[in-house]
Amino acid sequence: MRIAIRFFIFIVLTLLIFLFIDCWQQSVAEKQDGFTETNPWAYYLYTDPEVRNAPELSKDIKFLFQSQDGSRPEMSSIVYQGKAEAAPLRAYLSNLGYQRTTDKDEERWQKNNVPLPAFLIVVDKSNNRITLSKITFN
Repeated sequence: MRIAIRFFIFIVLTLLIFLFIDCWQQSVAEKQDGFTETNPWAYYLYTDPEVRNAPELSKDIKFLFQSQDGSRPEMSSIVYQGKAEAAPLRAYLSNLGYQRTTDKDEERWQKNNVPLPAFLIVVDKSNNRITLSKITFN
């Protein structure tokens, strides 16, 4: 009986520790300055796989995450800093089956005219920055 109680306490404590680490890492992932691949917890848990597999346009890359909150969708982004072109991102999204739907300050890419999930490409030439974001509701 004592072994079962100790095992139960061990399991509960382990789950609480992982919950604490996850909450802490989510707050790290949602910070304004983002995170990099060197933070594997945030990188693998909070970066969408399609964003994670996007072409590497520059060596200066950071990732951003925004959790779903009410009517605000979840957003996973990769930000390329430095001289880069968005053409490889467009080809990547086309290969995934997305089609370009708008062309204003940002490009919106959707599959089969379904609003979400969708990708946004924002090219900020004044700051030499390109952002690829995937927005979705879970």
